[in-house]
Amino acid sequence: MKSQTIIDTINDGSPNKLQVLQSEEVGKYLADQNGMTLYYFKKDTPGVSNCSGECLKIWPPFYADSIKAPAGFHKNDFNTIIREDGQRQTTYKGYPLYYFVNDQQPGDIKGQGVKDVWFVVNKHFLQEKE
Repeated sequence: MKSQTIIDTINDGSPNKLQVLQSEEVGKYLADQNGMTLYYFKKDTPGVSNCSGECLKIWPPFYADSIKAPAGFHKNDFNTIIREDGQRQTTYKGYPLYYFVNDQQPGDIKGQGVKDVWFVVNKHFLQEKE
């Protein structure tokens, strides 16, 4: 079993705070306020989600307004897009963020590396794209 540690959480009482978790496998990575891991899709482009239909059943979009960014992340790097289906989705550095349906507990990173196109948001963010 992989261990995870909460590195930074904003406890100002506001909703939609993000946190940084850490695992042996991927290092520090971004999670929502409940500790659920956030992912990006290698086939997305800045401001555009290329995950639709069946894909969204496995990779539900993450959305939160008024993001409170944890240490090491800048609030200005988070934004919102309107997907083709009309849903709002939070982006990081332009890339839409998702959950993975098989992550059942806080700290799960079962989506990391799936089909070599799904990755956690960590310090290697975007390096996998190149």
